[in-house]
Amino acid sequence: MEPALLAALQQLCRERIAPEAMERDRTARFPQEHLDALAKLGLMGAGAPRSLGGLELDTPSFMRVMEELAASCASTAITWGVHASVGTHPILDAGSAEQQQRWVPQLARGERLGAFALSEPGSASDAAGSMQCTAVRRGDEYIINGAKQWITNGQHAGLFILLAKTQPELRAKGISAFVVPRETPGLSIGKHEDKMGLRASVTNTIHFDDARLPADCRLGAEGDGFKVAMKALDASRIGVGAQALGLARAAVGHAAAWCQEHAPGQGVQFQLADAHVRVEASRRLVQRAAHLRDAGKPYTKEASMAKLYATETAVRAAWLGVQVRGEAMGPSDAERIFRDARVMTIYEGTSEIQRLVIARQLGLPSA
Repeated sequence: MEPALLAALQQLCRERIAPEAMERDRTARFPQEHLDALAKLGLMGAGAPRSLGGLELDTPSFMRVMEELAASCASTAITWGVHASVGTHPILDAGSAEQQQRWVPQLARGERLGAFALSEPGSASDAAGSMQCTAVRRGDEYIINGAKQWITNGQHAGLFILLAKTQPELRAKGISAFVVPRETPGLSIGKHEDKMGLRASVTNTIHFDDARLPADCRLGAEGDGFKVAMKALDASRIGVGAQALGLARAAVGHAAAWCQEHAPGQGVQFQLADAHVRVEASRRLVQRAAHLRDAGKPYTKEASMAKLYATETAVRAAWLGVQVRGEAMGPSDAERIFRDARVMTIYEGTSEIQRLVIARQLGLPSA
């Protein structure tokens, strides 16, 4: 990343995003102004090619943006991250030239906010096997029916990457991917989740009731959807690792600042030292996976390692940030980070799923 861009991002985080994080968390106010500021820096199209209006940042630079945003406000970070990764990358990876020219510049300029619609009510971690949302081909259209749940950016999204079954009997091989604009007839936004953490980000249920989508909105061939989704999630898991890294960095920073004023014992000092080591180790894992992705080498295992270690580090660091304050705990950045951190070991694949992925990559037999 160019030093001038990094400096501008850090200034934005320091002067605008971080100071507003507590109030946005309290009021659950969506960070639209922050997205507008990121768009002015070109960062809404961080990973998109310059020919399509993006910055064409490499993956390590993309992860640095995520870390900086998360260290200031995790809600802003996840809002931007979903848009710039799983809300955009599937079009770049599987879309035709016409689809890329049509949709990516709008995403890169921040005119449309991207979202990723995979999870469904009751699907848990078996998104492919339990998927109920269907897309039935009728002439030049697909008729889509079903619901998606826990969709980040749902209420404000202008474009959804949708996974639906075109041949339900084939399970994962019967899933197809689609680009679905917000104005699609039959698409409606449902329940807004009142969450414990990440309260300034929006999470909704999305309903499709005989939604009519032109066939040219399908990404790739019928049945390619699961591969499209898994490729997007591999990269996104590095991003969640970077988000957790930023949050852990902030948790340790706030705890250290508190301790500098309150003279903790050596036991607390040792815990903070261990937490700092885990933060630095998380950064190495995130950057390792990012470099492998850009080198065109397999990185599924490394992405899961980065997500597993960094998210569990964030939870531990956030716990420590609250613990050192003891009975003095009240509304604070430490308390907000504590609530924000917990979900990171759940979305984009739970810690248990990451361990399963790593075990399979090691060639271990299924239990």
